[in-house]
Amino acid sequence: MQSETIHSLLADVIRAGAAPGAAVYLSAPGEQIFAAAGTASHDRPAPLEQNSRFQLGCITKLLTALVSLEFASETKLELEAPIGRYLRELEGTPVGEGVRIRHLLSHTSGYQGFNVADPRVRFFSSWPKFIATMRERRRLFTPGLVFSYEHTEYVLLGEILKRIADAPIYELYRARIFDPLGIRCGHIASDAADASRFVAEHVFDARTRTYASLRPPPHCEFWDASLSDLTMSLGDLALLASAAAGWDQQRVFSAATVAQVRAGQTMLPYAHGGRQSEQMPVAFGLGLAEYSGAIFGHNGSARGHTCALRFDPESRLVLLVALNAWRPHVRDLLVAKIVEAYRQPGTAARGETAPPDLVPVPGLYAGADGTSVEVSADEREVCCVMRGGAMNQELRILISRNDRRPTAFQSSAAHATVGFFTVPGADSVGLMLGLNAFLRIEPAEEISVSSGPSPASPKQS
Repeated sequence: MQSETIHSLLADVIRAGAAPGAAVYLSAPGEQIFAAAGTASHDRPAPLEQNSRFQLGCITKLLTALVSLEFASETKLELEAPIGRYLRELEGTPVGEGVRIRHLLSHTSGYQGFNVADPRVRFFSSWPKFIATMRERRRLFTPGLVFSYEHTEYVLLGEILKRIADAPIYELYRARIFDPLGIRCGHIASDAADASRFVAEHVFDARTRTYASLRPPPHCEFWDASLSDLTMSLGDLALLASAAAGWDQQRVFSAATVAQVRAGQTMLPYAHGGRQSEQMPVAFGLGLAEYSGAIFGHNGSARGHTCALRFDPESRLVLLVALNAWRPHVRDLLVAKIVEAYRQPGTAARGETAPPDLVPVPGLYAGADGTSVEVSADEREVCCVMRGGAMNQELRILISRNDRRPTAFQSSAAHATVGFFTVPGADSVGLMLGLNAFLRIEPAEEISVSSGPSPASPKQS
């Protein structure tokens, strides 16, 4: 793909008002491209440069997974061990005995998660308060069977790593990843004082129809191993992706780590959504997602940033896409167009079959603390209403009378996706809303459809 083509795609993004700024870094055999369009900050217009740093968000989890797998390859950490072996505070509890290290890495712990949309959770969590609630944590699914993206799983991993190494998690990242690869990270707060690297967060202002920059939020150290305050240039993120794929010249990670980080895949239900839906993975391994077309990677998001890290084992393409606004469908569209240009025609890969029918199961579904989804349906329409804490949204999928294929998708959260699944080994049904699994706890005796606008839900990382 020529650089001009990527520049044209990014120019289209800015022209359409999809973000104040967008950038791409591509590395393929014999080719490296950096391209950017728009500005780094609405308040302080400056072009996005190669050294501009974006927030890692949930890509932090990939760092934690890689260190965990390195410890496992060195027999410092046992993937099949219950987490209570390493965290004495949870020894003898259902979570401590039932959840294993592998379950944390693959987001299959099964315990009821935490509502990170609640400011008390996002900004004021601490280890003592967390452990006090974890001792009595409810189990929604049998560990190891159902994927549900839970941020605190990697908080637990980070604490285990710190205790094994007797070192802070950022120090482990530096010694095990950043220094060997020559990566120089920043931090959200310190980057704000460096005009040459700072990339502001932005939110769309519906009143003025323009983007407004946001002040950096306070960082809660509790989340360091899961949702850090680290920032990185796209070139440095490409070094991380190449190393995770095992293509770095330094061979920073062992062969076992490279094999494990995307192995042991847990399949996700098919996700139905609208034109602006976020692309969901088809499976998840021990730190990396697998997307349609056998592409591996991880997304990172903040309130006003989003980036995608991807690599393609077939073409040996490494791709980073970043926006300084939270527009996941735009990010995913850029990824799809660039990857398609590098794939060989006729490539067949898992996850590219025809979408299945949507078969709704009405009832009440429980998810993270205080969140629930009420599902109702009739011959032509399915309605999912999510409630709890700061979240209150309505998702609607219209279904024709002649078949069960969705014919339209209306949602107050344009990025949302929904899918139903049978819980493995249990006589129960689950609902996937985005990356989060809910368990049906009450069947619907009377089927009805509710309607009406509701506020959009917060973003997922």
